Amino acid sequence: MLLQTESLNKEYRTGAEVVRAVRSVNLAVDTGDFLAINGPSGSGKTTLLNLLGLIDRPTSGEVFLEGQATSRLPDRVLAGLRLRRIGMIFQTFNLISVLSAYENVEYSLLLLRMGAAERRRRVMELLDAVDLAHLAHRRPEQLSGGQRQRVGIARALAARPALVLADEPTANLDSETSQKVMQLMAELNARLGVAFVVVTHDPQVAQFARRTAYLRDGQLQDETGGMSGVQTGSARHPA
Repeated sequence: MLLQTESLNKEYRTGAEVVRAVRSVNLAVDTGDFLAINGPSGSGKTTLLNLLGLIDRPTSGEVFLEGQATSRLPDRVLAGLRLRRIGMIFQTFNLISVLSAYENVEYSLLLLRMGAAERRRRVMELLDAVDLAHLAHRRPEQLSGGQRQRVGIARALAARPALVLADEPTANLDSETSQKVMQLMAELNARLGVAFVVVTHDPQVAQFARRTAYLRDGQLQDETGGMSGVQTGSARHPA
């Protein structure tokens, strides 16, 4: 199992009030899966994604990545796992404005200390895959919203992660561009075998996934689709 959660909970305290943003979530994602988590604003989708991406720590429960419990790992170890095993795609693109499309995709490979020739080969291969090789040297402000999101997808795949997490990846795009971006993600999932987990409030986006789960008030509800893996009962500890 690539990713699994066990009774995952996240609480925030605002003054005297305790907000239970994620409640007893049991979730399983296998290699090459494509899962959409659908839910309205305020349902806990981004909080859940931050827990799955090892950006935040749970109040209780556990996130297992490739069988390894992560909640008590040191920050430096979590940072290494995020760099090597998890790619992130953001709603607001989060590209570095002073860097070109090429340099944005290359950035994580520099952190991995990859050699220059291999970096160039991989970056251009990814930009070609998202049909942006001809715009490699443009900065984000010179690109459309759809083009920026495609740079974000290429960047997320640069380190060849096992898992890509996408937070409302089409929220700032028009409907036609949204369709193209989701189709691209589906094609890359099928071709590269990288697992995708996409959180979205848009049912149209969820149609591109192989499986769909629903988050309501921090709780994961029923799933549609033919593949098993989203667990709403007790999760088993990974072997």
